Amino acid sequence: MKNIIDGIKWNGLAGLMLLVIKPISNLFMARLLMPEEFGEYAYIFSIVSIAWMLRSFGLEDYIITNYEKDNRNRMLSTVQFINLLSASLIGLLIVILVYIYLYRYFEIAVILVLAQFISSYFVISHVLINANLDFKISNIIGIASNIVGVTIGISLAYAGYGIWSIVLMTTSKIIIDPIISTLYIGKLFKPKLYRNELYRIKEFCSKYYIGNMITRATDYMDKIAIGKTTSSTDLGLYTQSSSIANLIFSTIDTIISGVTIPILSRKNTSINERDRFLIIYEMLISFSILLSTILIFKSKLIIIILLGSKWLAATNILSVISLIGLLGVVNNYLKNFLIIKNIGSLLNIKIITFFIFIISIFPLTKIYGINGCLISLISYNIVYLLMQIFNINLEQYRISIFKITFKYLCILIISIFITYIINFEFHYYNNFYQDLVEILTFISIYIVLTIVILKMNKTR
Repeated sequence: MKNIIDGIKWNGLAGLMLLVIKPISNLFMARLLMPEEFGEYAYIFSIVSIAWMLRSFGLEDYIITNYEKDNRNRMLSTVQFINLLSASLIGLLIVILVYIYLYRYFEIAVILVLAQFISSYFVISHVLINANLDFKISNIIGIASNIVGVTIGISLAYAGYGIWSIVLMTTSKIIIDPIISTLYIGKLFKPKLYRNELYRIKEFCSKYYIGNMITRATDYMDKIAIGKTTSSTDLGLYTQSSSIANLIFSTIDTIISGVTIPILSRKNTSINERDRFLIIYEMLISFSILLSTILIFKSKLIIIILLGSKWLAATNILSVISLIGLLGVVNNYLKNFLIIKNIGSLLNIKIITFFIFIISIFPLTKIYGINGCLISLISYNIVYLLMQIFNINLEQYRISIFKITFKYLCILIISIFITYIINFEFHYYNNFYQDLVEILTFISIYIVLTIVILKMNKTR
């Protein structure tokens, strides 16, 4: 139980720090740079990331799930060999293709590839810290790298470096974390190929490879579709809206996902520890619903506070992306169980949903612009959610996804209704204060109702 509490505590602290660091970054970067600069960077970064997904073998998950085996050093040396070989070949391929087809982004692509290659060399140390359940050190390093990256980005943006301030902010985050992790571990694993270990890795990662590629592709395909069929300005608006929503939902997901597989895959995790962990996870999903509702109904206020008035065109985009983000949190919650118990089903689900996604996103985005992209993303997440529900045996964990959904949907509706009744008679000359009072009222009612329901369940 101590490992669970420590993991959630430190992942939660890191998440809260990111919730502070990222808005501070947005306050400066969004006001110093133009939407088209964010759009141009998002386009080339997505293309490089899509190509880089060819080396998404799932080696990190292999290390974590096989951490307790005796042949650990051979495993890590083989993983390092595969990491460096694939990074070299794919990095060279990316640079050549960008030089031929997208020469205007060539220098940015080279910097991004170099950062990813350096990260590949040191990334094993970062994975080992998590595999050893040393969540405190892992998150301290992550927070430090984010602070350094944001500081570099803001400084360069003030100095007038434009798009390069975003490039160097991103690459510094990519590089610093694994390097500091290696210094902490105090050991750099030499790349060496062991055939027996390679066979085991191949057997494990063959199940992960296609699934990981599909996950990476869906993460960036939306940006490529918008960048290719609309304008850099539209992509900039979409990217910043996504960054606000993803900041919240990916933070919540990171708090738990960084703990889920190491905890649930361990044989010595007791049923009591597992049940407490799942209750905490349920509470965080409830928190996701709360934040999603605020972002959907108060997106204009959030945009003005975080990005400034020149980004108001992104208001409706943020509302829809917030709903998509909530679906993503639930999907990742269910995905963790499939990774542990039935990875074959997860792969089939990813292939089917990705096929639906890929055949719809480019035509819809070309016809309807950003709205078409959002329709495609919502459809993809709903289908993914339904297929996971019908492929997971949640009864062994004593979980009913339908009861959880119904419970928090009722809490949400009651909270909105009571908030409306309370604030109906209160009118302010300043809409900002009106919105603020409504948000605080809604949060208070929702939290009180959630606590009451959880205590009622506990007493049964």
